[in-house]
Amino acid sequence: MSKLLIVNTGDIKSARSLLLDFDATVVTESRFIDEYPLDTSFAIVDTLNDPYQAASQVLASINASEYDFVVSLSERASLTASMLRSLLDLPGEKFDQVLGYTDKYIMKRRFKRAGLQTARFYLAGNVGEVINAVDMMPKQSIIKPVYSAGSDAIHVTGKHRDATFWRYIDRISSPETTSEKSFPLLVEEKLDVVSEYHCDGFVEDGEVCYARVSKYLRPVLDYSDGILGSFTLSHNDPVAANIKLMHKESVNAVGILNGPTHFEVLGTAQGLYAGEIAGRPGGGGIRDMLMLRDGFDSYKARLYSAIGMPYEFFGTESDVEVLQLMLPTRRGTISAISDASELLAIPGIVDCRMSVSVGDEVGGLLDSSSVSGIVIAKLNSTDDASRIIHDVMRVFRLEVL
Repeated sequence: MSKLLIVNTGDIKSARSLLLDFDATVVTESRFIDEYPLDTSFAIVDTLNDPYQAASQVLASINASEYDFVVSLSERASLTASMLRSLLDLPGEKFDQVLGYTDKYIMKRRFKRAGLQTARFYLAGNVGEVINAVDMMPKQSIIKPVYSAGSDAIHVTGKHRDATFWRYIDRISSPETTSEKSFPLLVEEKLDVVSEYHCDGFVEDGEVCYARVSKYLRPVLDYSDGILGSFTLSHNDPVAANIKLMHKESVNAVGILNGPTHFEVLGTAQGLYAGEIAGRPGGGGIRDMLMLRDGFDSYKARLYSAIGMPYEFFGTESDVEVLQLMLPTRRGTISAISDASELLAIPGIVDCRMSVSVGDEVGGLLDSSSVSGIVIAKLNSTDDASRIIHDVMRVFRLEVL
């Protein structure tokens, strides 16, 4: 049996099957230990945010030469995992390769060098550089940590810096935990986005073997409350065809060699802009959506790539597109919430998985990936999507104390 080093935060859901199927040791921070089974083997590090220090602590605490593969299960853990592969000469993408698609500044530079249209951007290592970058933008700016995932720790500001801007800077300057983000930051021009897309793919030996384009219900930065989600587009859709080409160019630009990808594209009146690409599966209900639409399991693809196994899947012949909806959640104690059966009664919905129940406490970071449940539906037309969303909004209820 192969021995794995699993580099992860507190997301036990992703790690559970690996701990059952492999002789594995979890590399994580001490504050996450209680999330794992009592018999879990650990290599504890001070922080996953410092790849070289974390890798050095792992090498000092276990006989690392006994391990065959290193698997990363979160974006924050990916650089430490890649550093371990580099230091131990183990299969999989090494530190310099992973840096190209986890460091947003390097990623944007490579997009620009490859000729991909992307928003204007600047690197900011301190407050003064943030202010200078914001002042150079024509309108609003998006500020985000160079190392972050999804919509975590993003702030939108104009040239007038109000109290929310300074609260954001205070938070970045003095992170309370290792999960909180810090400098350096990327300051990016906020485009007038009218539509937003994601392209989820799979790469083997530098070649894109699979790609499916989906359209968000609304631009992600516009999300503040309510239902978020997306639906797949036909390969014959002209916008999808253009985005698939952009995805291939972005994979080549940042140097992704193996594994799943999640590529964000912004639609504007001036055309399509490359947002970001990640070397990981898309979150929310995207995995379920792709499995139903194409028979592609992005999580299994990630695991197989990490342990050096070829991932094969057998696509479907269906031309029916698929919708995934992420039901919102709120901070507090859940006092009432819809049952999955109520949502499954809506025509077109084929799966519903609730992640919270009455009595649960909801807290911590809440962003676009924070959900109370996932809904998957089959679509016969885009009109179907509007009808299903309307029915879900009518049926779904959530009350908190």
